[in-house]
Amino acid sequence: MEDHDAMTVLDQIKGLSAADALVAMEALWDRLSEKGAEPESPDWHHEELARREAMVAEGKVEFFDWDEAKLRIRDRVK
Repeated sequence: MEDHDAMTVLDQIKGLSAADALVAMEALWDRLSEKGAEPESPDWHHEELARREAMVAEGKVEFFDWDEAKLRIRDRVK
């Protein structure tokens, strides 16, 4: 795909409604999945997961159930 073509597609995507954008996203993901071309996670993602696993192993994190987590998030953004 040429840069000009890519810009046209990106411009079209930017003009989609939220509902149409979700449909397009699902269609793109289905296409990638069919071809077995699931994207690999970037190196920084693996590094962040390892960092978080280490924090769990060291007891440096606290877990909350989903309802309490939502309340805590709402309190932070008030």
